[in-house]
This record gives sequence, structure tokens and C-alpha cells, in this order.
Amino acid sequence: MLFSPFLPAILVSRLIVDYWTGKGKTVKFFAKFSERAFKNIRYDWMHLRKRAYIFSALLIGAGLVSFFMRKPAFEYGVDFTGGYKYEVALDKKVDGDQLRDALTKSFEGQSTVVKAVNTDNTFDITTSYLSNETSAEAQQKVTQKLFDGINSVVGGVDFEKFKSNDAVGTHIKSSVKVGPTVADEIKTSSIWTTILGILVIGVYILIRFNRWQYSLGIVIAALHDVLITVSLFTLLHGFVPWSMEINQDFIAALLTIVGYSINDTVIVYDRIREYMRKYTNKPMSTVINDAINSTLSRTIITSLTVLMVTFILFIVGGAGIKGFAFALFIGLLAGTYSSIFIAAPVMMDFSKNLDLSEYKPETTEGAGSDKKKTLKEKV
Repeated sequence: MLFSPFLPAILVSRLIVDYWTGKGKTVKFFAKFSERAFKNIRYDWMHLRKRAYIFSALLIGAGLVSFFMRKPAFEYGVDFTGGYKYEVALDKKVDGDQLRDALTKSFEGQSTVVKAVNTDNTFDITTSYLSNETSAEAQQKVTQKLFDGINSVVGGVDFEKFKSNDAVGTHIKSSVKVGPTVADEIKTSSIWTTILGILVIGVYILIRFNRWQYSLGIVIAALHDVLITVSLFTLLHGFVPWSMEINQDFIAALLTIVGYSINDTVIVYDRIREYMRKYTNKPMSTVINDAINSTLSRTIITSLTVLMVTFILFIVGGAGIKGFAFALFIGLLAGTYSSIFIAAPVMMDFSKNLDLSEYKPETTEGAGSDKKKTLKEKV
């Protein structure tokens, strides 16, 4: 999956271009719209960086307040809390709120999450009832309580058929049990996976650009994207009509967001480095603005393409996928924003000199060759 895009990107596309040019036809890589889009942009992005810092800090701060004030701070999935998760098909249409009330009563007041999976009366039902018990009797009791709650709403359900995954009518399609110890391990490993992923990328950027300022900027930008997404999840859960569950799918979305943000930022960084070597007499802020403006068309068009796909996934996806798609959508927006307003400004602010007149070319002469210019960076 990770390496599959390389084959069509490198081999197939090359074959298509060679075939087309071999017939003597002109190959255009831009449509009229995309060729002219953002071509003459000369915007001073660095002038807005402090406002961007404040905006991001306020949004993340609001998320922190929500995290400490709201109970629960997140809608945790069974992966992180422990408990039982069932996928149940019903043979008649029922109201989700009515079903949740009946199950909460049946599970003796324990919190129960009921989510409609699709339009054919299938629900995901999660409960922490007897989650600390490990015996087979406890699992049978949970199944019995589940049956009692559903039967009180649907009526006429046979218990033996209800337990069978292959039955028709109202029955359990699938079930999973996650113990509290396993849930804690999953939560801890998920957090460390995200942190280590960001740090490894920071090391890669340090090696690639040979400057710690680049690495620091990209690490802060990646953390920013993760924190913005997490903040919106704690702020919005309970107020939106779809699930905002924090589970392993959400962690996968965060890692995808980090990867996309890094990819977008590296494009900007490459152009910044190129312009630093080219325009040594300009202030650093001017060079960075020019670099961002020159890559703005690529950034926006690529981001819009990915966002459209994610938005379609959110609209047409079932209830179980909406939280994942929403996390991707918010994170991709944050990643595009951070590549312009966080990564590059942080790199600039942590540089010792903001004036590129310090980046003086050094003249060296080799035997039998012309003079060559090399760049000495004093940062």
C-alpha cells in the first residue's frame, strides 16, 4: 500500500508521455485555469505570522479548556475504554434514541453508545457493562441484557436466533470484547506511535536540509495539526449529529494528517532553500514570501483535490466512517494552513539572522575550471 503509488507515478505516467510525444503531439501539463492560477501572487505571508500564531494558540487553548472541563472530554471508543461492541441488525425500523434509552436501562444505567451504521436498520452498540469481568458467564449476561433491551423495543425476537451471526431478522452480526488492560495498552501505544512518528520525521528533515530550524518548524507544524484536530474533536463531540469517537481509526487519521502536512511543507522548504541560494541580497522574510507564493498554486490545487475526496467520503460514508473522514478533513485543512503560517515562519523566527546578506557566496577556483560560487550559511 505504501509503495503502490510509485509504479503508476514513475513507470506508467512515463510510458504515456513517451507514447504521446512519440506521435509528435504536444504534451501540456497545465490547463488554462491552473496555468494562470495564483501566477502573479505577491502576498506578504510572514507579516501575518504572529496573527496566525495567536489564532492557533486560541483554538488549541479552547481545546485544552474543553479537555479539562468537559466530562467526558472525548467520546472514547471501546478500543480505549474497554467493554463490549456489537453490530446488531434489526428487522424493523426503530428510533436510535429510543433504542439507546432501552439499552441504558437494561444495562443498569451503564453508558451505552448506539450508532446507526446505515439505512437497513443496523446499529453499532457499545457498552462498558461488566467490562472488568473476564468470565464466559459475564459475556453471556451482557448478551442477555442486550437482548432484553432490544426486545423491549422491537418485540417478538427469539434469543437463540438473536445470538447467531448467520441468522435472519433481528440478530447479532458481530461482536468484540476489549478488556480494560488491553484498552490502556492500546491508548498508550497510540499516543507513542503518533509522537515517535513526528520525531522520526523531524530527524529526516534535519538530515535532508542540514539545519535544525527546518526540523523544528516541521515538528511544530505537525504537532499543531494534531492538536487542532484533537481540539475540535473535544469541542464538538456531543454537538454534532455524527460520531466523534476516539479510536484506532482516529489515530490512523492523525498519522495520515501528519504525513500529508509533512509532504506539503517539504515542497515549500525545497523552494525556500532554492531561493535562499539564488537571492542572497534579499531579506529572509522576502525570500520566504516569494517561495510560498511560487508554490501556492500547487499547494491549493492539491489540497482542494484531496479535500474533495475526503468530503465525498464524509457525505456518502456510513456512520462508522464519518468521524474518520471528518478528522481527515479538518487535519488536511490544518496541514495546508500550517505549511504556510506555521512551519516556514517558525523556521524563520528561530534563525539567527533574518537578513540574507549574511549568506555570502564564497569564490573558489579549481585547476582548469571556471570560478564556482558556493554558499556559506551563517545560521
